[in-house]
Amino acid sequence: DAVAGHGWRLVLGPRALAWPLTTPAGVTRVDVPEQDDVDGVLARWWTRTDACAAIVRPDHYVFAAPHSAADLEAAWVDWRLQLPHFHPQETP
Repeated sequence: DAVAGHGWRLVLGPRALAWPLTTPAGVTRVDVPEQDDVDGVLARWWTRTDACAAIVRPDHYVFAAPHSAADLEAAWVDWRLQLPHFHPQETP
């Protein structure tokens, strides 16, 4: 919460940091390089879920855990369909 606040978050693990992507407006992007995961909690989660990123809801539940850039783009399509009132503007 202190790093990313309480809204929607896109958390990118080490394998996802190089993905060419855009983050919708109103979504906080959180890059987590391997060296920043000092206790290994995220590394274990990435391994257990085989995910590279996570779209996290404001209530801290994971909305999507994509395995690739294509999966992430598909998750954003689903997100937009489920939250049409959000109308995000794309930001790099």
